Amino acid sequence: LTLGQMIDQAITNELIYKDIMRGVKSPKKKKPQKRALTDTEKMIIAKADLEPKIRAFLDVLLYTGVRRSEALALTAQDIDAKKSELHITKTVIFKGNRSEIKDSPKSDAGYRTIPIPNMLMQTLRSYLQTLDGIYLFPMETRPELMTLSSFTKFWNRAKKQLTITEGGKEISLKDSDITPHIFRHTYATSLYYSGVDIKTAQYLLGHSSIQITMDIYTHLEKEGIKSAAERIEKLYEKNAW
Repeated sequence: LTLGQMIDQAITNELIYKDIMRGVKSPKKKKPQKRALTDTEKMIIAKADLEPKIRAFLDVLLYTGVRRSEALALTAQDIDAKKSELHITKTVIFKGNRSEIKDSPKSDAGYRTIPIPNMLMQTLRSYLQTLDGIYLFPMETRPELMTLSSFTKFWNRAKKQLTITEGGKEISLKDSDITPHIFRHTYATSLYYSGVDIKTAQYLLGHSSIQITMDIYTHLEKEGIKSAAERIEKLYEKNAW
């Protein structure tokens, strides 16, 4: 915008006779490559000694694939322990540092009921007994919604606690690029490899468009083909005449 104003003024002052930027197109930004948790990261998450709140939060992300904003909006009433179901009906939005509840998910597709695997149900049963307020993941000092800064501190603390000792060596994720969305993509990957059909996956992930789900599934199919090609190549090399 500033450069355009400078060029317009230069033309007005007859310093140049035409817009030298006409026809110049900005390069398209490449979308960052989505990734799932690595086997090492999964191992660390499973073995790390985490405080109950962090354990519950990470397990919710991993075993239900909810968005960060949906997880932070969860209340105890959203969990149906008898049916082992999680009801997604709202989301948290940040306005600066402040947070507030939006009584609807990201889109109509966001309204959904997600099955809770037994491992997660066990975590939640014990964690629910520690809660004072209605929110599942409140502030540290009071039972209110996390602000953006409090979530940042919470997530950094979680990464710091994701440390284990394996074979006499410390392995830690405190300086890794791990984000809540990586857990969500891991859930989507698990659906694919579990043979869950694309329409069901779209529903469970709360995608407004099936194209979003198809993009994930297509990418994983390509990865599977590439992996198969590499295994076939190794097989031929091993059994070469």
